[in-house]
Amino acid sequence: MNKKVYLSAAVLWVLVVLYPNPAMFFATLWRTVSLPIDANAARSLASTLPDDPNLLRDLVLTELVPYEINWNVYDVPWYFPSTAEVIRDGRGDCEGQAVLLASILQAKGIPYQLKMSFDHMWIDFQSKNASGMMEQDEMAFAENEDGALKLKVPKHFDLKNYIDVQLDGRWHPMPDYRKVLLFVGLLLILGGPRLARLGQWLKGRKFSLQTE
Repeated sequence: MNKKVYLSAAVLWVLVVLYPNPAMFFATLWRTVSLPIDANAARSLASTLPDDPNLLRDLVLTELVPYEINWNVYDVPWYFPSTAEVIRDGRGDCEGQAVLLASILQAKGIPYQLKMSFDHMWIDFQSKNASGMMEQDEMAFAENEDGALKLKVPKHFDLKNYIDVQLDGRWHPMPDYRKVLLFVGLLLILGGPRLARLGQWLKGRKFSLQTE
């Protein structure tokens, strides 16, 4: 077997361990490009909420979708839920919070703009109250424009912070048994060529000893 086969097997193993249901991974990729903002799914909920976008934002972040990492909600490191899933689950990370807030604002006819940095997603709107350090325009690399994402070069990117966020949200909370499966599988797959050569060497060594 050549190196490409072993590498493909390793990638497939990582996907299987992290996403026992691969459909969740591909749904996430699609929804990242085609945002799952759904005013119809949020319309019933929106009708019970105030029209002040700042109050709506506070309600989403603190009551409707209190922050929770994906491992604890969906048992995967990264998942972009639909609006209906966010309403159903009642918790989620910044992507779930952003998509629900956007859906509510759209249902109410309130203009907004969804923005995305490498480690955060948030909603901007007119007269928005001061936001935290993670919601700065210069950090955004994408923003929605007429329902589609428009890419741009971020003016600021903190690599160390990005790595810390990924470790804290995706690696450290990963169940220990999944980490063991990941490492053992990769060791066996990527170590396959060396094990095969070792086996051939031992076989040849045994044959040479028998003929002496």
